[in-house]
Amino acid sequence: MVRQTEWYELLDTIVEVMQEKEITQTQMAKDLEVRQPYLNRVLKRKNAPSVEFVFRVVNYLGIKIGVAK
Repeated sequence: MVRQTEWYELLDTIVEVMQEKEITQTQMAKDLEVRQPYLNRVLKRKNAPSVEFVFRVVNYLGIKIGVAK
């Protein structure tokens, strides 16, 4: 199970990478085939996305994540 602090750290990383790569929410939502308001709610910590969606986002942005054992 992912702890809330770990999830928030991942969200912060996602936003940072988006800024570094100059990827807008609109572009990312289009590329991931989701609605931009949904993506905005996820990034603002108002919606909890599925694990599948999280993997799609990190793969899209090229973020490497580790799994604790």
